[in-house]
Amino acid sequence: MRILMMCYEFPPLGGGAGRVVNGLCRQLARSGDEVTVMTMRYRGLPPDNKLDGFHVRRIPCVRLKKYYCTIPEVATYLASGFIFAMRLVRSYKPDIIHAHFIFPDGLIARVASFYSRVPYLITAHGTDVPDYNPHRARSMHRLMSFIWRKTAQSAGNVICPSLGIRRLVKLHAPDARTRVIPNGYEINRFRRSHKKNKIIAVSRLLERKGIQYLIQAVADTDIHWEIVIAGDGPYMEELQQMAKAAKSKIHFVGWLENGSDKLKSLYESSSIFVFPSEAENFPICLLEAMLSRNAIITTQGTGCEEVVGSTALLVPSKDPRAIREALDELMKNDELRIRLAELAHTRARKLFDWSMVAKKYQYLYRKCAYERRVPI
Repeated sequence: MRILMMCYEFPPLGGGAGRVVNGLCRQLARSGDEVTVMTMRYRGLPPDNKLDGFHVRRIPCVRLKKYYCTIPEVATYLASGFIFAMRLVRSYKPDIIHAHFIFPDGLIARVASFYSRVPYLITAHGTDVPDYNPHRARSMHRLMSFIWRKTAQSAGNVICPSLGIRRLVKLHAPDARTRVIPNGYEINRFRRSHKKNKIIAVSRLLERKGIQYLIQAVADTDIHWEIVIAGDGPYMEELQQMAKAAKSKIHFVGWLENGSDKLKSLYESSSIFVFPSEAENFPICLLEAMLSRNAIITTQGTGCEEVVGSTALLVPSKDPRAIREALDELMKNDELRIRLAELAHTRARKLFDWSMVAKKYQYLYRKCAYERRVPI
């Protein structure tokens, strides 16, 4: 099957959603599908190249940082995207268009589908859904509510990696055809290795990711474990100031490239992974922590809980005291820490292998192409 994939964030740009697209494209190519990805151009990256059996087309736009994209920068991608999508549809002749993010890529896919009569699907990733992120894109969602709803409802399916995102999509677009498919991962990437007394957090440094609550949890006492925070973002400076005042030693290592040996080594050598996010869809960093055998502390009542199930210690969001209590429990109890890490590893291998997840997408591609659902 010939698939045109659209995602404004693709490695090395962006966070978990880009890695989802990369992993899915790799698996589809291995299965014999032809895949072309349309994404943002960035300085130093080739406009057209081949990766692991599929093509990547990076279109002209403005983007200043790898890890973060502003709304005005998204607008430049949107403007180029309409033009380049039509060119790709005419030259590539896809059987299906698969957009990641309802906005901006879903909107581009809807227009391209309308003129080409090629059906499209969308995977929602979080910030593209109203009420998901209280700190970002609220004004955009209010202004674009009608277009957003029509884009979601016209898609052959809106794929939701979590039940929480599906609930929000249906709340704002009741007639949208939705399907829950979890994100996947290359389950053999991490190896078993010696664990150190190290606590890590890996995230884009945004306020809603909750890293401030981890810092507050260890601020009043030196816990005598190494604490490492990997990532970058607009909240970095404030977090660094908080860390300087903390009694525990906290190290910031900055942005580590997805798939890099440094990031892999950080996961493999750590014992505890903390991800206290206020709202998530289906975070890839949790899959990485599970597969690298970290004991996990994360938030209940979010997409995080859907990923880890009963294999992690769950805490309320915005609660430093609960994080500290969970840390104390894991640091003092070696048996519990090791048991949770192994349970998480087993769960990730059983449920989130790309070879299984991609088959669910392939079924929807063929179903949607057969039905020839196109926007109205």
